[in-house]
Amino acid sequence: MYRPESELQPRDVRSSACQDHSTLHDRMDVVEKHVEDTVQKLEAELAMLLDAIEAPEWSPLLETVGKPVVDILDGQRLGENGDS
Repeated sequence: MYRPESELQPRDVRSSACQDHSTLHDRMDVVEKHVEDTVQKLEAELAMLLDAIEAPEWSPLLETVGKPVVDILDGQRLGENGDS
């Protein structure tokens, strides 16, 4: 849609708005890059942890067949038995 010159904002206002818009996009690109990098690092750490857990030296600890199950909380959850 065409606007007459009299309805347009001054050039310096339009330029400032464009610069602000560009700056915002640049900042968003930086944040997106940081998020992607963090996700990649977390995925790598998770893969290492899974590999470590699946290693042969841990397998006896993970086998529960024929062993009693131990409740590590042993009923001591916060707020149980009137305690807080």
